[in-house]
Amino acid sequence: MLAPGSASAATPDDARNVVCLSGSGRQGVVDAASALGLVTAASTPAALDPSGGRTEALTLDAWRTARPDDFRRACAAHVEAQALTRGAPAASASGPGLLSWLLPLVVGALLTMGAAEIRSARDRGLANANGVRTATAAFRDAVSAYAAEWAETTVGARPSPVEVDTARRQLVAVLRRATAGRSRWRFAELLVTDLDSPRYRAELKDGWQADRTAGRVSDRGERVGTLLGALESDAERIAVAVEGLPSLRRSPMRKEAPASPLCPIR
Repeated sequence: MLAPGSASAATPDDARNVVCLSGSGRQGVVDAASALGLVTAASTPAALDPSGGRTEALTLDAWRTARPDDFRRACAAHVEAQALTRGAPAASASGPGLLSWLLPLVVGALLTMGAAEIRSARDRGLANANGVRTATAAFRDAVSAYAAEWAETTVGARPSPVEVDTARRQLVAVLRRATAGRSRWRFAELLVTDLDSPRYRAELKDGWQADRTAGRVSDRGERVGTLLGALESDAERIAVAVEGLPSLRRSPMRKEAPASPLCPIR
């Protein structure tokens, strides 16, 4: 907006629409429409009632489409009221001084929306990162408990791998959700593909009986521990990438490969 020539390209209608459709402006338009008798006093941006309950309530956007003249009237009234509140002289839509006071309102609204989007992106990233860390820890605990049961049991029934399978599927789902829309993140793609492959579905839980019979459970446990350590490191790199806005944190996702797929299990 602040580039040379960009302000002059904005029409008064464009400027008013930005103000009226911003977060706080939407309620102001509804209040103006109510004061002008265009909608009922109980109307809100989510449910405008232009006919006193005789028809289904409309959202502000639907009302704008259905009754554009009423919307323009209410929007213009809201903008003029904002100008009067700030001590600026009321101006006609074609007045030469309109943009001189309306432009700061537009810029402020855009900056507010931009800041809100940045906060929203940061919150989403933090939630995704925490989800990855929680799911990774749950998978680690499930596999560690499964390996410990084989090490502690010399005879009898085999330990159940159900919790291992459940935790693995949950981790795969969380990683996919956290990296959705990141088609260039080869790092995450390789890790998820490995987690969802027969290597984890079968080899991680199979072969323990043979290893126990041959006295190799301890060695198997060490290999599993190495794998889990590498997996946790890989998952943490993804968590750091999804929670961080700086591109430097995300660039390794496109250029590097995870370490855990290279760790042998058997």
